[in-house]
Parts: sequence; C-alpha cells; structure tokens
Amino acid sequence: MCIQSVLLGMLGGQEIILIGIIVLLLFGGKKIPELMRGLGKGVSEFKKAKDAAENEINNYTYNPITNPTAWGNGGNIVSGTIYYRFNQNWGFRVQEYYDINTATLANQSYSVYRDFRSWTGAFITTIQNN
Repeated sequence: MCIQSVLLGMLGGQEIILIGIIVLLLFGGKKIPELMRGLGKGVSEFKKAKDAAENEINNYTYNPITNPTAWGNGGNIVSGTIYYRFNQNWGFRVQEYYDINTATLANQSYSVYRDFRSWTGAFITTIQNN
C-alpha cells in the first residue's frame, strides 16, 4: 500500500473541508485559481516527462556495434568474479574476462584487501592480453 493512499485514507470529509478553509484564508480567493493552474501545469509536465522516459525505455534495443562495452564491441565478453574473505580483516578477489570471439582470456585482475576499520586498503594487479 502506498503512502499516498494511507494518508488520504486517514483524511475524512471534515478534515478535507478544514484544509480547504485554511488554504482559502491563507491565500485568498484570487490566488487559489493561480495556484491550481500552476499545480495542473506541474502535473502535466510530470506526466509528459514520465511518458517520455517510458517510451525511451520501451523502445531501447541493444546493438553491440552502437552500444560498445569497455572491452570494445559488446556481446563478446564473458566475465566472472570470485571474492573470498579470509577473516574480518583480509579478503581476496579474482576477476577474469574471457573474449568469446577470439577464445582468449582478455583480462585478469587480482586484488588483496585489508580492512583497517575506518578505511580499506587494496593491492590490485591486472594482466591484460593485447
């Protein structure tokens, strides 16, 4: 259940009328149409932005040539990561990137982590196949 429905569910008819009277007293009868007009424009702009974002998400298609990855044209890299924590203070991570098109190991990364309570230190080495 969303918060809006909970809040509106707790407001009865008398509370809504009381809020309307308070708004009328604070802003006066002449300002309320301007406030409602501004509110309506804001809501319509929000709906337009929401619809534009939904259209962009729904019409997005991945193309490996126009949407490359960090390793070049996308769709040809498989990666794997293993992280092992020896104890509360030490950890070790191995990352490997395998290029499917050339059947080679494109990149390997080895990391050693040390937790110093307020910060974490890391030693990282990377081997890249060029």
